Amino acid sequence: TTSSTSASSSSSGNPAVCGNGKLEAGEECDDGNKLNGDFCSSVCVVECGGKGYKRPVTNHCYQPFSNKIGWNAAVAACVTWGGHLVVYTDAPELAYVEGKVAKLNEGYYWIGASDKNGTGYQWVTNEPFSFNAWHPAEPDPNGCAFNGQATTEWFTAGCDTNFLAYVCERKPAGS
Repeated sequence: TTSSTSASSSSSGNPAVCGNGKLEAGEECDDGNKLNGDFCSSVCVVECGGKGYKRPVTNHCYQPFSNKIGWNAAVAACVTWGGHLVVYTDAPELAYVEGKVAKLNEGYYWIGASDKNGTGYQWVTNEPFSFNAWHPAEPDPNGCAFNGQATTEWFTAGCDTNFLAYVCERKPAGS
């Protein structure tokens, strides 16, 4: 394969090389190949595909899924998709995603937080749980979190509850 060189330079001062598997200045992603259709284009631009949304600030992809399944099944489905259940690290991220998927299952969808072992809520990615948007009556212990009816508030339910859609998140390749 032929590698292309972007106009930007990496931190070493050398031109960034798309397709080398290293995320460098000027690239949104770099998955180590020059193929399109695999969520990172041949010119190292994030492609979310399907009904996905790319948040410009982070280049993360968010993909809503309307089938109603339990939290554990949603975790597994997101891993199969190449990501994880959506994890909110700040209010702007929550507002962005909610603005895109508010009509999904009337606004009810699983997010990547749970307290399955009774030690407090944690994200599926093990990122710090430093931001939350719990409804004032929440959270209940030993449950899984979901976004509530077209709001930016979170609620809890049993993890095996099968009435919720879900949203997956994927970070750019190479990040």
